Amino acid sequence: MSKGVIKFVFMKKNRVLYISYDGLTDSLGQAQILPYLINLSKLYYEITILSTEKEDNFLKSNEFVKKACDSAGIRWECIKYTKSPPVLSTISDIVRLRIELLT
Repeated sequence: MSKGVIKFVFMKKNRVLYISYDGLTDSLGQAQILPYLINLSKLYYEITILSTEKEDNFLKSNEFVKKACDSAGIRWECIKYTKSPPVLSTISDIVRLRIELLT
């Protein structure tokens, strides 16, 4: 390369879809999942998070998580977590996650 010539290389962002049955508004989500994905987003990754959120935690921490995701350029989509009846609710949540993923 000749002196004084600047070469720009445009890299395509790697896309990541992170699906979590643990909500980002849960303590685990805020302490481990969110910081990990925020740091990953700094390494040229385009991140989308799909999670299930417990209603009480969502009401308490929704704004904090939304702002953290927005400032890191992370797209966050979520559905409401259901816990009853035990096995059927989990199956229902998984089906709803899949539907959310496809829309």
